[in-house]
Amino acid sequence: MVSTYPKRLALSGGGYRATLFHLGALWRLNEFGYLAKLASVDSVSGGSILAAYLGMKWSSLTFDGSGVASNFDKLIVSPVRKFCSISLDVPTLLRGILTPWKLRRPGNLLERAYRLKLYGDATLQDLPSTPAFVIHSTDLIDAKPFSFSRSEAGRFLDVTIEDPQIRLSQCVAASSAFPPVFSPYKLVVSKAQGRILQYRRDHGLNLTQRVALGPKELTAHTFYLSDAGIISNLAIGKGNYDAEEFLVSDAGGSLSSVSKGWFQTTWISLAIRAALIAASQSDPLRVENLRYSKRGGKNRGAYWSIRQNLIYESAPNELHCTYEKRVKLASHRTRLNSFSEEEQSQLINLGYANCDLSLRVSIPGSYDATRPTWPCPGYPLHS
Repeated sequence: MVSTYPKRLALSGGGYRATLFHLGALWRLNEFGYLAKLASVDSVSGGSILAAYLGMKWSSLTFDGSGVASNFDKLIVSPVRKFCSISLDVPTLLRGILTPWKLRRPGNLLERAYRLKLYGDATLQDLPSTPAFVIHSTDLIDAKPFSFSRSEAGRFLDVTIEDPQIRLSQCVAASSAFPPVFSPYKLVVSKAQGRILQYRRDHGLNLTQRVALGPKELTAHTFYLSDAGIISNLAIGKGNYDAEEFLVSDAGGSLSSVSKGWFQTTWISLAIRAALIAASQSDPLRVENLRYSKRGGKNRGAYWSIRQNLIYESAPNELHCTYEKRVKLASHRTRLNSFSEEEQSQLINLGYANCDLSLRVSIPGSYDATRPTWPCPGYPLHS
């Protein structure tokens, strides 16, 4: 039997919680030999933190004959876990508030933290050609998706920056600039960062034709970008529907009522909650369409969620997680602050287990289905 395998992978947003949950899922995908078979990786916010780092290190991964990267733990897991033990949100916000004379935006300070702590001066040109890594954000001025990849950045059919030299830290900051605290992220694109900056101004033009800016306008342009979760927290686009097979890892939690304490009713807390409510409305239909999408009578991929309810799904040799631990982890904070060893390990284990179960149910027979062991054995979720 010829094995089936995913073509596209989408990693949702959700702060460090998403980063760690997806890390566990990627851990399991690597064991299945799926990473080496991916054609593209789309990401949002917390998912972009992991995706950008994976792409930056892709050429250093050592894949064996079965497509398993033997150095995945050392090269990806350990550095990402170290990064998720660092608090970024409050220190970054306070730094901007306490030095107003420097006119530093919190979003741009967040980019600086990403650059110093994880990505260095790596740019989009340090990503591989295959798989194609696409980091998503939102253009607040034009209310359209704005994406970054090695080949180009910009707004689809509207603005194109070819072969962009934009730093990965800038892309991730734009993707994770959640309103109202870190949004907007101000991106200034100069001629040095992209060989061509092109705009479509005449809507009567053929869609394959593009119009270049004049010489003076090529010097620089400014974009005000925000978290891609405003439009879609799952990085699900037309490409996912067109793909032969797809994988979607969803670390977005369910919104529930909150207490009416003094902080929960402050303007900043309610503004953040308003953004969360708006973002949560855009994806349910997309998820349902993808989950039940078939080709030739067979499932075309797999979807797993941090909210996964295993009452309705089971498979032989699955890793069992208690309901109480699933509920607790699904409601975990999505901040960019320090996550403890226990918190990290449990989220990694949950992502690993949910990915494993979804593949067993959706794509049976496409891998060695022997019972796995917890990647973080000191923090099992079955008891």
